[in-house]
Amino acid sequence: MRSLSNRKAQFFILTAVIVIGVFFTLSKYINRYSLIDTSRAAQGSEIFIIDNVKEKAMKTVHISNMTNINERLAIFKETVQDVVSGRGYILDFSYTINAPLRIAIMNISLISDRYTLKSDFQTPIPDDENYDCDDFCVDLGYTTGDCVSDPYIECVNFGDEYRPEANYHCESSDPRCCCSS
Repeated sequence: MRSLSNRKAQFFILTAVIVIGVFFTLSKYINRYSLIDTSRAAQGSEIFIIDNVKEKAMKTVHISNMTNINERLAIFKETVQDVVSGRGYILDFSYTINAPLRIAIMNISLISDRYTLKSDFQTPIPDDENYDCDDFCVDLGYTTGDCVSDPYIECVNFGDEYRPEANYHCESSDPRCCCSS
């Protein structure tokens, strides 16, 4: 009789070990997918910063005109260099104003311990306070530009290109700028 109870005890212990092993293995597979990886957010801060500086520099140009562009870009440059240096990065922001063509040419370099990122671009300068989406698109070489409500339907369906940097030149009822050839 003793051997029967020993076998029952051995079977119980063996079953318990197998069940625990199965649950442990399952928890390793399930737990692996539940972790959130934040390394990309930390890794991409420089990329985010240079993209943001570029976007805001373009917006600064687009809300300016030929009479105040130098003053506004100088203030923008000083402000953004202070902010970026506070994060431990070096920002080289230079610009040239081509007055006859009404174009601002900008060169941005962001230097960190890990990256050296550069962005060179140009954008048209509005010529007066009546500068609108159509003027912006024409300055970029398109035939026309229109303000629309939904660029993902109205622009794309008609083969036009959505230009978010010109949204400032649209009214609130139709806040998005589409350029077309």
